[in-house]
Amino acid sequence: MDRYFSSKGLPVAFWLLLSSALLLISVVALGFAVDNAGNLQGTIDQLSLTIAQSTLRIANLQVSSSGLAAATATFALPPKLAKGAQPSTIRDISITANGLSIGSGTIGLPDIYLANSGSSQIRMHNLQATLGTTVVAASIDPSISEQVEAYVMTLSGNLSLRLPQNNKSDIAISATINESGDFSASLNELSLTIAQATLRVQGLAFDNAGATASSAQVTLPASLGGTS
Repeated sequence: MDRYFSSKGLPVAFWLLLSSALLLISVVALGFAVDNAGNLQGTIDQLSLTIAQSTLRIANLQVSSSGLAAATATFALPPKLAKGAQPSTIRDISITANGLSIGSGTIGLPDIYLANSGSSQIRMHNLQATLGTTVVAASIDPSISEQVEAYVMTLSGNLSLRLPQNNKSDIAISATINESGDFSASLNELSLTIAQATLRVQGLAFDNAGATASSAQVTLPASLGGTS
């Protein structure tokens, strides 16, 4: 049987898969067996994976020679974005030599509130995330040049904005969550009404704390000449 086993009894390739630099894995319990044909079979009670500082918790994984598979998992945003939101449920998860994959290809995320106090609210909703990777420094020590891969997420969804006299909803937007779990998105232009004047805001940038703009132009109401 031309299979190579580690000192712990599992195929070396299996351990290499689990120690991938893309994932931070915590194994709670593992039971396995190898049948007469040399096929690996077993179960893992639970895995916790860190993805862009979000947490993917997978229970009851099936172990085989090709990797790991589970029917369902929960996905929780990092606390700085979740702000109390419940984790979402995803289905058909597998980890193979090709990496982590989701059956639907995307992860449905809970709503993200960048501002939510009093009469002001910036909410990202209907969010679908696609996984990707980026290369980052392995250490904060500048003398260490080693780099590793890390997960990032590309998001598509809608922006809803609530301000006094202004309710904007279902504005299509694209965004990212980087390897540090920080949110970023941009919008070319948005028009707001302030005391019947029109405020046209350009170059909006959204992050964990809210929104900023590179420039804005005010047009007075027609009763005051409508000049800008």
